[in-house]
Order: sequence, then structure tokens, then C-alpha cells
Amino acid sequence: MAVNDYYWLIAELNNSAGDAVQVNRWVFQQRDLLIFDEPGEDLVEAFIDIVAPAYDNLYSSQYTLQTLRVRGITDPTYGYDRGGLSIAGVLTGERVANQVSAIITWTTGLVGRSYRGRTFLPVASEAQMTNGSWSNTYLGYMTAFGNAMLAMNAVSIDFAPWKLHVWSDTLAAATPVTGFITRSVPGTQRRRRLGRGS
Repeated sequence: MAVNDYYWLIAELNNSAGDAVQVNRWVFQQRDLLIFDEPGEDLVEAFIDIVAPAYDNLYSSQYTLQTLRVRGITDPTYGYDRGGLSIAGVLTGERVANQVSAIITWTTGLVGRSYRGRTFLPVASEAQMTNGSWSNTYLGYMTAFGNAMLAMNAVSIDFAPWKLHVWSDTLAAATPVTGFITRSVPGTQRRRRLGRGS
């Protein structure tokens, strides 16, 4: 593994009833030499330290981040898994329907679908909605999460810098993320059904 290699980071969440799995995935580029760890371990540790405290504000307490997986893009044979995390969401109360999702759009400064990404966030709670839109408090949580994802590119003595990218299957290429937009109106993800990943 080398500087500038690309990796998928995949977050898998399970609900307390054991009947639903939700999945988020992002592309990160290794920006520096790794000194202490292999790439997968370093990327997972950086996510847990920098992003997880903001990420768990976004989903229902009925869900738990159980597993983080890393899969190589530059080297498709590479894989690393960290299971048994049990990072519970902090949002209490009745959760929204599985198909309802908050959406963050990742921007790159370039025009076109190949240069935009989006994350359908895990299930939130109904208390985070006001008149059919996400509350200002929840939008603040989304902003904190977006900033944390971009902050993984900062130089640290503990982790290599990791730069968030948008991956285009059409171009078979990645473009660095320069910003993000938090969507105040909930979206839907039809594939997000009980017992299936999304």
C-alpha cells in the first residue's frame, strides 16, 4: 500500500431488534506514509477518533455501529475489518421509517453527476423533525459530521492524513471533496428495507 492509494471505508450498523442493517460507505485517499499501522487499521482508527463522535449524533439509539470495513480500490485484493465496535446512536425516541433518510451532498468544485457524491445517513429519530424538515439542531449535527469527515485530511501524529473523495463508476476515478451541503428535507432510499442493507 502506498501514498495516494484509494480505499472504501464501509460502516455497518445494526438495530436492537436485529432485523435491519444499514450501510454507509465513502472513498478515502491515503495522503502520507503510514508509520505505525497498515492502511486499513489506520483509516479505521482515524474514523473512530475524528468522525465517530459526530456520526453517532446522527442516528437512533436503537442502532449501533458494529463494524468498519476497509476495501482497496487501487489494490482490490486488500481488505481489513474491525468488528465488535458497539458505538450506539444518541438520538432517543421513536425512530423514523427505515426508508427515510437525511442526506449530505459532497461537492468537489466541478460540475456534473460524476463529481458529486451523497450519503444517505442512518435512521434518525422523529424528535429531530419539525414540520416535515430536519430540525436546526439535527442540521447542526450533520454539519459537524461533514466537517469531521473533511478534518480527516489534517496532519496528525496519530494517523496518516486521509482525504475524502467522490468515486465515479463512469469515470473509474476519484475526485477530492472540497465541501458539502446538508439537505433540510428528508429523502427516501427505496432499497432500505427491513432485513436488507442500503
